Amino acid sequence: MNAESAATDRARALIIEEARLLDAASWSAWLSLYDVDGLYWVALDPGQSDPRLEQSIACEDRLLLAVRVARMAHPKAWSLKPMPRTQHVLQWPVFEGIDPADGLYCFRTPFSHVEVRGERRIPLEGTVRHRLRLGPQSVLIVQKRIDLVDAQSALPSLYLPL
Repeated sequence: MNAESAATDRARALIIEEARLLDAASWSAWLSLYDVDGLYWVALDPGQSDPRLEQSIACEDRLLLAVRVARMAHPKAWSLKPMPRTQHVLQWPVFEGIDPADGLYCFRTPFSHVEVRGERRIPLEGTVRHRLRLGPQSVLIVQKRIDLVDAQSALPSLYLPL
């Protein structure tokens, strides 16, 4: 196994682990996968290039993600009773290359996701694009971009991260 193959295997393992942590509601562990400059982005349009300059469904830096995690874990978060649950089904994460500008590993992963809360089910499908920083001992999410198939449709309120 060459060095690039070993690195992409580590990166794929993180992508799969992220979905597992979300489904297990392990919010603090999920947050720890993000780089200090990490960004969680649900694009409104597949042609978007900058989440900070264009309207998005969601655009949260690590600080906002930490606030979200603290809220979800708070015992008095009544709006989350009963706590929604999710199930992610991922296709194999495809390695798209290393960005020469910043050395980040880029992956594309088609997915299906369902959020269930009582009798309410919200199915969503799309593609996740991860930009990952690989260090000697860690793999961290620098950017997670989600392109929903039906992003321009009227979407219900989502309580949990995709």
